[in-house]
Amino acid sequence: MQFEWHATTPVPAKAALAWWFDVREDDHADPAFADIHGAPGPQDGRTVLARHPERVRVRDVLGGGKMVHTAEVRKANDHTLVVDGKAGMLEDHLRLTFLPKGTGSEIVVRGSLDFRGLGKLLAPFMASKVREQYEADIEEHAREMVQEWEQAPWYRGP
Repeated sequence: MQFEWHATTPVPAKAALAWWFDVREDDHADPAFADIHGAPGPQDGRTVLARHPERVRVRDVLGGGKMVHTAEVRKANDHTLVVDGKAGMLEDHLRLTFLPKGTGSEIVVRGSLDFRGLGKLLAPFMASKVREQYEADIEEHAREMVQEWEQAPWYRGP
């Protein structure tokens, strides 16, 4: 299943890419994420498994421990991040492109959500809900980025 998401933000493209690549263990600490992934349990959270200049590997435990998602985020070029992940019966592949637009940026996310194994049988029943969750998660990250930018613009480069 494919999806595409777009947003225009006041955050310059280079700064937006830097923010999205700066994967942190508290990224889902905002209470708004509980509305997307369910009430957090004591075992929920993000662990950064490896960090390199061009890639980050993470493990997220969400939904009261019901879902474990591992992913690698890597820089494809100066304006694109690629995310490849797995969570149970689902593989996700996202391409996030950050394009200059005025003094801000346009963010384009193209995603592919691929159900594996038994998930292929369940896909017709689960696909729209899973897509909604991914889009809500992306939307919330974008909102959080803009909020942080407006409070303290942390990148003023070219």
